[in-house]
Amino acid sequence: MGDFFKHFEKSVENFAKVAVENAANALDEYPRQNDEATPVKSSVSLGGFEKKALEYWREANVEGKKSIWNDKRLEIEQAQRGDRSAPSSMQALRLRLASSEKLLLNLLDLLVDAPDPVYGLSEAVDLESKVSRLTKDVERLQGEAGVAMKESEEAKDLRERVKKLEKSLAESQDALKAKSDELEQVVAMQASVNLQEIQERDAGQQAELAQAQRRLKALMEEHERTESELFELREKGEEERAAQAAQSEWAAAEVERAQQRVAELERAREQMAGKFSSLVESSPAATEKSESALHSLELMISAKDHMISQLKEQLAETSLQLSRAQAEAEEKVDEARSALREAESKINMLQREVERRKDPVEVEELHRQVTALASLVDSEMEAEGWMAEVKARHVDKAAVHSWLQERNKKLADEVTSLKWRLSESESAAKEASLALEATRKELKDKEALADTLEMDLERALAGPAAKEGADADSEPGPAAGEGGSPGAGGVASIITQQRNRYRDTLARVQEDLAACQEASAKYKTELEAARADNVTLYEKIRYLESYSREQAKKLVQKGGARLSVDADGVPLRSSQSSARYQCGPVSVSVGDDDDAELGAGRFGSDGLTRRGFRYQCFGFNEDDTSASGPEGRYRKEYEERLNPFERFKHKEANAGIANLAASDRAVLFGGQLLARSRFARWFVTAYAVLLHLVVFATLYSSAS
Repeated sequence: MGDFFKHFEKSVENFAKVAVENAANALDEYPRQNDEATPVKSSVSLGGFEKKALEYWREANVEGKKSIWNDKRLEIEQAQRGDRSAPSSMQALRLRLASSEKLLLNLLDLLVDAPDPVYGLSEAVDLESKVSRLTKDVERLQGEAGVAMKESEEAKDLRERVKKLEKSLAESQDALKAKSDELEQVVAMQASVNLQEIQERDAGQQAELAQAQRRLKALMEEHERTESELFELREKGEEERAAQAAQSEWAAAEVERAQQRVAELERAREQMAGKFSSLVESSPAATEKSESALHSLELMISAKDHMISQLKEQLAETSLQLSRAQAEAEEKVDEARSALREAESKINMLQREVERRKDPVEVEELHRQVTALASLVDSEMEAEGWMAEVKARHVDKAAVHSWLQERNKKLADEVTSLKWRLSESESAAKEASLALEATRKELKDKEALADTLEMDLERALAGPAAKEGADADSEPGPAAGEGGSPGAGGVASIITQQRNRYRDTLARVQEDLAACQEASAKYKTELEAARADNVTLYEKIRYLESYSREQAKKLVQKGGARLSVDADGVPLRSSQSSARYQCGPVSVSVGDDDDAELGAGRFGSDGLTRRGFRYQCFGFNEDDTSASGPEGRYRKEYEERLNPFERFKHKEANAGIANLAASDRAVLFGGQLLARSRFARWFVTAYAVLLHLVVFATLYSSAS
């Protein structure tokens, strides 16, 4: 029995000791875990079960009872040490066993009534993980919110820039509208100038036509008179030729008769000389008798000789007169023929001039057109404020010239201002296009960031809800998802609202961007139209230059109206040898050295130069004719458009490329790509170097 009680006492003591140690260890460890989990209260709301467990363990006051349990443990240890040294009585063991059982029952009651801490600890661990995850999400969302704030500021700056761009585009639109109005005014003014030139040319043509008609009438009268004189001269020439022919025939007959008589006299003289010689030989004695007869014969012979010489002289004089009469008749005939040819040439020239002139119907139609254009120009001049000039249209030439010069200066100033505004509009359009490209890039970046933010928000909102749903399915509880819903829902709602605001802002910015793109496209089309108009205007300028030069040459050839003016266009008295030819706003001075010195600043040795001519016609500055000026640009475009050699060269090159084989064409395109692209050249060089290195390494390895 004693052994049984000893064994039972030892087993109870061991059991109590183990139970007390386990309870003490559990109670020592749990409050620390609970203390570590208590900070979650500040950020996590607990459910009903957690509240009950917390109240129970607070009422149990485990921390206060730890000292008592430690004292009891020390007493038990001392008692155990005392029992080992000295044997105790049965009563003492029973008392100790009863006290131990009482303590064990109290501890067991405490532990039985206590809720299971495992569930609370697991919930605390889960809540701690959720809190850490939500804290990270909140920090990340705060960072994204900061980025979104920065993006909102950038979007605000972008809206301001868009507003500025809209304002600049509106200003550019107003400037383009004003430019178009001014261009219309310039075209109207140019039409008025052309109309005035047409009027002056028409008036000059009318005057020339009247003068040509008078000359034609005079030439026709002169032609008729010349024809009558020619007929008379022909009749006189025929009569003179007939008389001369009769005289020549008579003279020829006389010459023949004289020659016959001379021949007869010669024969008679020879006969008489023969008779005389025969008489002298036959009868010398009868010579004395016949001396008187010989003397009479000699006298007769001398008389015959004298008559022969006179007849020869008369014949020579008659032949000389005949030759003179023939020469005079030929000269008169030649003069009549030359006069006839001159008259015929004048008649042909006048006929061509009359054929070249327009018909009276066309002239009347031109008069009506000129009148309509004059009324149009008058209305335009009245609209521009030239009332005095319109009312005083028919005044002296000096006043009209001064008005035209003033108007040309005004038009030149307006053209210069329009060019300047056009250059500003082009620069503004380029800046707007650059800003538009930058805005597009920023918009793409913002869209990418917004998509990323939306994906992060969706993951942040979907992750905790899914996990809470899984927990609710595994362990049912009344507040399984209340641990992280309020805080996460508030942040998510804020970010969602901000996202919606950003979406609205992005939609507005996209609308503004679309409007800016439409305006930019419109301005580009207007700019292209303005460039085409400028090229067309340059073509008109070239035509007017060539036309004015031709008119100036014609005026110089025809001897146009003489008018000398100074630098301001005021008429001056000049010498008779100097003259100034004018065609609209263009004037050419031709004269002696004194007059040439006045225009030496604007005219060259050959007259009006091309640049000076352009200055006189259109009032351009010298800077505008340079290669970097607007006129140089449009001249280049005009020459590129009308250059047949460049078009032919390009066409031949395209035809040659099309006729090549596929391999040759590929080689050509590859060469062009290498010639144009720096990256392609670098790639080919690197590839060739690497390929050679690989080949050398392979050869070296194979050789070794």
